[in-house]
Amino acid sequence: MPVAPVVGVRGADLAADDPLRREWDLVVIGPRFAAALVARTATTTGPDARRGFDVIVTHDRDLVIRAAEPLLRRLVPEP
Repeated sequence: MPVAPVVGVRGADLAADDPLRREWDLVVIGPRFAAALVARTATTTGPDARRGFDVIVTHDRDLVIRAAEPLLRRLVPEP
């Protein structure tokens, strides 16, 4: 994802060796709701449509916050 994909959305410029490049992460945290969907590439060979993933979905608030922290550390500050 680009550093600024669209107005109001912030991305990150991940290094080529950053382990997050193997993941697809979606984290939602609100005052009364928390959820995370984390998918990690399990097979890295072949076309994208044939890749396998290890996937977890959780509503455990502490775990969701722990999943969000490395994502937030990589965000590029707004100008």
